[in-house]
Amino acid sequence: MKRSAFLFFKGLGLLFAILCGIGTAILGYFDAADWMNIVAFSIAVTGLIL
Repeated sequence: MKRSAFLFFKGLGLLFAILCGIGTAILGYFDAADWMNIVAFSIAVTGLIL
């Protein structure tokens, strides 16, 4: 794999992790969860994907 392809997929994975964290925060907001749980779970989901 060339370096440019590696950097592309690395950036794509980072973007996917951030979007999943944002999606988790949005779902937590609509579920009327406590803000501390929303923050904790969003960070945890992003960290698990990375």
